[in-house]
Amino acid sequence: MSEIYYIPSIEDFHVGFEYELSIDNEWHNCGYHPIDMAEAERFLSQLNDGLIRVKYLDKEDIESLKYVQTKFDGVLNFNKDSIGICWMENCPSNITITDTNLNGNVPTKILFNGIIRNISELKVLLKQLGI
Repeated sequence: MSEIYYIPSIEDFHVGFEYELSIDNEWHNCGYHPIDMAEAERFLSQLNDGLIRVKYLDKEDIESLKYVQTKFDGVLNFNKDSIGICWMENCPSNITITDTNLNGNVPTKILFNGIIRNISELKVLLKQLGI
């Protein structure tokens, strides 16, 4: 993927959303936690001025959630307990999350197949799935 960052829209943000903020031409990791209206207005100004960016989901993000890579053949497979994440390097926003251990003889169940752009979205999805 040629670009590893994108400019988010305000709709992407929720408490805990991870992003980077440019301060004096250096990027700093931040989490979205507005305290008051003045801080929220400052944040919107920074967003509108192009001082905020978000890193696209990558292999290291998935591994940071304690998933272990198991295979590579153009598709990266990660496992943790009975949950598998399939992530393609050539199309990194498309992921599939599966339950690989339903009942020994039962085939893998797809829990999610779709677009996840960043680690914050993946964390929310895993929580929504009860993982």
